[in-house]
Amino acid sequence: MPITELTPQRPVSPYGKSKHMSETAIKDMVATHPKMNVAILRYFNVIGSDPDNRVGEVPRRSLSHFGRISAACFQAAKGEREALHIFGTTHDTPDGTCVRDYIHVSDLVSAHVKGRFDLPAYSIRMAVLCIT
Repeated sequence: MPITELTPQRPVSPYGKSKHMSETAIKDMVATHPKMNVAILRYFNVIGSDPDNRVGEVPRRSLSHFGRISAACFQAAKGEREALHIFGTTHDTPDGTCVRDYIHVSDLVSAHVKGRFDLPAYSIRMAVLCIT
C-alpha cells in the first residue's frame, strides 16, 4: 500500500504520536502566521556515510549486540562478519521478512539543503521540523 500525503495519519505509538503532535503544532503556527515558511521533512532509518566521511556513521563494535542493521551491513561488507542474517519470517511479504526503508545520509543532506533554499524568503525566519 503506497503511503502518500493524503493517507490518514493514525500514530500507534507514543513516539509516533509525539511526531504527529509536533507537525500539527507547526501547521497551526503557519495557519496563524501566513508569512511563515516551513519545511517539514519526514524521514527515518538514515544510514551510510558520504564519500568524504564528513557526515554519516562509523558504528562502534560495542553497539553491535543491539542488532543495528547498519553495523551488520558494514561488518559484512568489510569481511568482519561472514554474512548478514535477517530474522523474522512471519510478516505478510514475499519472503516473510519485514519491509524497511532507508535513506542515505548524503540524500538526506541534499533534502535539507533543497528544503531550505526552495522556500521563499520572508521577514519571519523559516523553521524546519525534521521528523525521524
